[in-house]
Amino acid sequence: MRQVVAATWLCCPAGMAGLLAVVRRHRLFTAALGLAVVPRAIVMAGFGPAALFKLDTYDYLWDAMHLTPNPVNPSGYAVFLWLLRPFDSLVLVAALQHLMGLAIAAMIYAVLDAVASPAGWRRWRPSRCSLTRLSC
Repeated sequence: MRQVVAATWLCCPAGMAGLLAVVRRHRLFTAALGLAVVPRAIVMAGFGPAALFKLDTYDYLWDAMHLTPNPVNPSGYAVFLWLLRPFDSLVLVAALQHLMGLAIAAMIYAVLDAVASPAGWRRWRPSRCSLTRLSC
């Protein structure tokens, strides 16, 4: 049932009602998620091109260009950068990292919501626990 609702809101107006029902049911988390987007958008706008701050950034970029394993850094991130290489955009990399952070918070919330008691006063617990990920 959840998969059907998630797929139908993309293609028909009746699915939007289902999406709005989900948003209403999880309004505290939806508000927190919306507020978490604001500082990320400000940071993305403030730092036009993604700034290279840390020394390991250059290692990851070099590994992505040459696709060779690094004995210190994990190779998975270099492969992720290699897949994004055709786009030639560090802004895209930063935006995807922000979206992945928000997606992780949503996954934490979904898991905690699935195991939480349906009592109204306990509905805030999954939102509170996922706030730590939303604030990063």
